[in-house]
Amino acid sequence: MSGTLTQNSAYTMKARHVMSKRGYDPLEALIDVDEHLKQEIAYQYGKRHGKVVELTSSGKPSRMNEDLVMMAQQTRVAIASKIMPFAYGTMPVENLNNEYEGIQPMEITVLGDNSQFRQLQNGQFEIVNVDEA
Repeated sequence: MSGTLTQNSAYTMKARHVMSKRGYDPLEALIDVDEHLKQEIAYQYGKRHGKVVELTSSGKPSRMNEDLVMMAQQTRVAIASKIMPFAYGTMPVENLNNEYEGIQPMEITVLGDNSQFRQLQNGQFEIVNVDEA
């Protein structure tokens, strides 16, 4: 048996059973962590703008911890990337770049006011000058 777990594997079913039995939902846990990080970022910005005053041991107001905010924001991005497939599904990234390979761009020439398009039976279009028709 290979090391890759599939959705139908016995390991996955056992893991789901254990998580269900303990009332643990990994998606819910990620959302809870994201909410906590969001609150911490708001708290730190509150310190920056004087809405929250936290005193240090010397009695001075503490400053916003920019490193903590940056780390929290990076973690929120990582959580969002893990949650995204549950909400919207995913598409392999390599397909995004290769999808339009070989398709030539359409070239449109703007003609005078007396021109219009006419669809041919094969689905293509031709430009027809109204004065000539």
